[in-house]
Amino acid sequence: MHLYHLSLQASGAVDALVIGNFCSTKRQEIAIARVGRLELLTVDSKTGSLVTLFSQETFGVIRSLASFRLIGSSKDHLVLGTDAGRLIVLSYDPKRQAFTKVCQETFGKTGCRRIVPGQYVACDPRGRALMVASVEKSKFVYVLNRDAAANLTISSPLEAHKANMIILAVAGMDVGYENPNFAVLEIDHASYEEQQTSSDPLSLSSIHHPTTLAFYELDLGLNHMLRKSSRPVDPMAHHLVAIPGGTDGPGGVLVCSDDSIAWHHPDFELIRARLPRRPASMFDETGQDPAYHSTCIVSSVVHRIKKMFFVLLQNELGDLFKVSMVTTSSSDPTCPVTVDLLSVTYFDTIPSSSVGMVLFKSGFLFAASDFGNHYLYQVESLGEGEGNYDDSKEAEEPAELSNGLTRIPGDSTVSNDLSPVLKFTPHPLRHLTVVHELESLNPLVCSALLCNPKRGYGSTSFKLLAGVGQGSRSSLRILNPGLHTMELAVSQLPDHAAGIWSVPANSHSKVSAYMVITFSDSTLVLSVGEEVEEATDTGFNCSVRTLAATQVGDRDFLQVYARGVRHVTAEGRVREWSAPGHKAVLKAACNNHQVVVVLSGAELIYFELDDSGQLHEHREHKSLPDDVSCLDMGELVQGRRRNPFLVVGGMDKTIRVLSLDPDKCLETLSLQAVSSHVESVCLISDESPGGGFYLYVGLQNGLLIRASIDAVTGQITDSRTRLLGTQPLRLSRIQSSGTAAVLALTNTPYICLAGSGGENIVHPLSYETLEYGCGFSSPQLPDGICALKGDTLHIVSADRASSSPFHTASVPLRFTPRRLLDLPHLSNHVLVCESDHRHTNTASSGAISRSHDDALSAMQFGYPQTRDGTWAACLHVVNHAEARIVAESLLSDNEAVVSACTVVFAREDDEEAAAGPAPTYVCVGTAHSYHPCSRTHEGGSILVFTSMPDAPLTLLHRTRIDEPARAMSEFQGQLLIGAGTTLRTYALGKRQLLRKSETLGIGTHIVGLQVMGNRLLISDIQRSIMLAVFHDLGSVFRVVADEAQCRFVTAAIFLDDDTVAAADKFGNVVVLRLDPRVSEEYGSDRSGTRLLHQKPHLLGAPHKLELVSSFYMGDTITQLSKAVLSVGAKECLLCSGLRGGLNVLIPLSSKHDVTFLQTLEGHLREEWPMLSGREHRSYRSYYQPVKQVIDGDLIELFTLLPMDRQRALASQLEHTVAEIAKKVESYRLAALM
Repeated sequence: MHLYHLSLQASGAVDALVIGNFCSTKRQEIAIARVGRLELLTVDSKTGSLVTLFSQETFGVIRSLASFRLIGSSKDHLVLGTDAGRLIVLSYDPKRQAFTKVCQETFGKTGCRRIVPGQYVACDPRGRALMVASVEKSKFVYVLNRDAAANLTISSPLEAHKANMIILAVAGMDVGYENPNFAVLEIDHASYEEQQTSSDPLSLSSIHHPTTLAFYELDLGLNHMLRKSSRPVDPMAHHLVAIPGGTDGPGGVLVCSDDSIAWHHPDFELIRARLPRRPASMFDETGQDPAYHSTCIVSSVVHRIKKMFFVLLQNELGDLFKVSMVTTSSSDPTCPVTVDLLSVTYFDTIPSSSVGMVLFKSGFLFAASDFGNHYLYQVESLGEGEGNYDDSKEAEEPAELSNGLTRIPGDSTVSNDLSPVLKFTPHPLRHLTVVHELESLNPLVCSALLCNPKRGYGSTSFKLLAGVGQGSRSSLRILNPGLHTMELAVSQLPDHAAGIWSVPANSHSKVSAYMVITFSDSTLVLSVGEEVEEATDTGFNCSVRTLAATQVGDRDFLQVYARGVRHVTAEGRVREWSAPGHKAVLKAACNNHQVVVVLSGAELIYFELDDSGQLHEHREHKSLPDDVSCLDMGELVQGRRRNPFLVVGGMDKTIRVLSLDPDKCLETLSLQAVSSHVESVCLISDESPGGGFYLYVGLQNGLLIRASIDAVTGQITDSRTRLLGTQPLRLSRIQSSGTAAVLALTNTPYICLAGSGGENIVHPLSYETLEYGCGFSSPQLPDGICALKGDTLHIVSADRASSSPFHTASVPLRFTPRRLLDLPHLSNHVLVCESDHRHTNTASSGAISRSHDDALSAMQFGYPQTRDGTWAACLHVVNHAEARIVAESLLSDNEAVVSACTVVFAREDDEEAAAGPAPTYVCVGTAHSYHPCSRTHEGGSILVFTSMPDAPLTLLHRTRIDEPARAMSEFQGQLLIGAGTTLRTYALGKRQLLRKSETLGIGTHIVGLQVMGNRLLISDIQRSIMLAVFHDLGSVFRVVADEAQCRFVTAAIFLDDDTVAAADKFGNVVVLRLDPRVSEEYGSDRSGTRLLHQKPHLLGAPHKLELVSSFYMGDTITQLSKAVLSVGAKECLLCSGLRGGLNVLIPLSSKHDVTFLQTLEGHLREEWPMLSGREHRSYRSYYQPVKQVIDGDLIELFTLLPMDRQRALASQLEHTVAEIAKKVESYRLAALM
């Protein structure tokens, strides 16, 4: 079995980021590294939102990012520290709108190894050198220069290794144009191990941590690295911040420790300062202030303002501190500035951003949050005049300042003085304002895929619910396929409408001046301005049904109705053309200069506007063999007098392309048959150089056909089909983000447009079913849509700014979601199980309010913490259709939710069975006093809830068990749980659950159960996957087969009776299969006697599962779901990643497709430049070789290759470029029709 991998949504987590001028000197951009992806973002100066300029798969792990600018250069280069064992330098090419690889230097093995550099990258601020370092020992320094052609050159690496050193941080120091210097924070683990061995194991606190700050100097003259000096620092030091030097500042580095900072310079005495701390009540509900409440600095940013600068530090709680230095000018040329004291001020509190923050020169602060969405802030003020935290080296004793902070004297030696400091009280955002939110599903702890269209999920057929976030910032995300659609207005109409057109005031305006709405026997014209009102002076005939309406010439209007064509001039004169004889106009198509009408008997008449503004009828008419169902000629392209083609859809299931050239007017150029009656056609021009036209055809069976029309011959080529719904498909032209697009209306509205490579891009809209629609434009809404449904008018706007294929709604939660459980007996309801460690229900509900308006909102500041092993937990029933919580149940303190399922218990007596359908119960497994690190506990419980529409969650009873049930499922009318190494089944009792059977010694620790018939799929925390069968004779489960390879399973699912899919915590997804002969043998053995006499194989089950497929996703998979994602699509496997990525695996059923894709994948591995420097096959085989899975993410990059390389690859595959692009698109449509 071969599988095809595709990414539905990229991971939202950020691994690294850096700011720079990568495109030009006038605009700053942010380079962001995500899971296997590199992106370039900038701030739109008009809207204040983040805009993606570049996004590309890297097929490698980017561990760090840095930027530098060569002296005399106008833009920055981007340096990547990756898992490829190579130093990668990229430059952004504005013409190609992509990063190009400038340099690639190999220095080690692949993989994230502790002695292979790449974890840290630091650049000299003057762009002369860079250092790349590993977690332990290894450090390389490269000298950067330019050749005669102004191209970047990199020297051979200079080693700065030091054995037994754990590297905590690296920073490039600003020393002006002196020899480049680098500061490295290190720990000598050899000395630490010696002290730990010689010390009393009962007094580990006496061990001295040999943390040192080392200064390295690169001698450019001798081309040599020198360890200039080193000094001991605070044992808890962990973060470095380079201070501007030269003429801009004093230089040196800030060394950040727990609750303190220190300024170090090789030539000066250090200066230390305490960081303010929150009140103890915000740490512990008891108000105590133990030592472990100290906080560490996780990120920093340095910002220069004219001749001054300041530093923003953020601790792990999200508190921002502004650090500035009071300096004095000096006459010493070697050090023009000296530091007198440090000034520390509490600034604001935002979500913790350990990855980093960047500050634009324009005053925008971007923070990549550790959990949840990322935020872009506008800096409103710098907090000047608010109490500062000053620290002077001349001070002899600690002194308390008026703002409640403490002054501590500087010291040339390391001091562990824990002098008390006064606290600060956090406040809501005062100096920052949120201007943009970048959605992220990181961490996606749990998810549920709902795929039953009968339950109201729409024609897209599925909805994804995701439990996202951590602690008080957790939420339930409801992901609906489609673009976010904002409803701007809904108006009632006098009758059921039958069509709508938007008409501008003149040919030079794109703003809609009128909306023409037609009914069965009348027409309504609305004037669009500050208010929408009925217009009576337009010259339109409002007593008839309108077939088409448009603006023609400079300022004229045109109306087509059954008896003829009405031309209203700008002066108000009306010119009428009447249909000849007893014939009537049935259909019409028009643009600014052309009109075509269809009379009874399928007769076509063509009109064209001359230079004087008169409509002239062409002398030649055209009669077609069958009735016409629709026609279109497209909008007039700027610079053309007429459009060359007319497309006609006939009732004989054909599409004709007719010429509108005066020499061969209405002559048939091409003909194509379709599978159903044509409902509508739409023609838009290809805006690429030398492009022709794109033809969109909507059929009555809901099928969309997108084809190309040659600009010279008019031939129809490159037809691509896609099923959008089951109702007739109506098409109309609109504008989307400034480009021509098509609005397709069926069960669900869609926006269709052509991609840069000619691909057919279709975006569903997250909105209700509409009947008619057209484009609408206003100064405030340039790309709007006005649509009709029954007797209501809707004006909406679709947001294409987001790269996500989903429209997300969010429901705030109390704690971290652990389990999601669909409640099939309650329509549109789901159970969310939440729990958090080191919290209590009392503290979380009373100490800090969750209200956004409260001064101490838990959403911003979090909950107070308590002792280890204490848990807070609750259950929420959420109506995901309305995005609201309908029921809540708080569990008792010190209970952690570990599992949940719904069970329909079997009824034992006939009277109960005759009473009606058995009720559905919700069972929840909890653990008491659970310690996550040691996995110790004090037992567990199984809570049974009744669930009814009027009372979704009512506790029935509680059953205590000796081991927490980490997994549970319904099995043959009973509750099946996995507790440790034990499988148990329970029946429903009146006061507690009744144990029915027990099987001991299964694996090492059961974490998942899946049931199919009498077969059981067991997921183990160490022993991978086991298949078991239940034998009625002994009421016991017996393991039939397991996997030979040990695996930490995070998700597993049955694909069929003999095939399972599993994922482990390292990001591997595998498909395993049981030998069909073994399956048949044990399927017929009801007594289980054969298994009793089978000998274990390789210290496991009698049989082994065969590895069918293996693939590395790059993210820990938390949920595997098998489903059909849309109408007409194939069944596929949806993989939800911990860091917010969504991927699908699609089965390939054709050997021809497999051969074609494998060949194309092999060519692309050689042709496509891997920005990370990692080989594609090596990356997808991170932990075990990739097997029988084709990477669709790489395949889809074919259309991004230069056209000459596309043609070369197509010739090798004996296909055309268009054929390959069409095939690549068809594979994605196989899962996402």
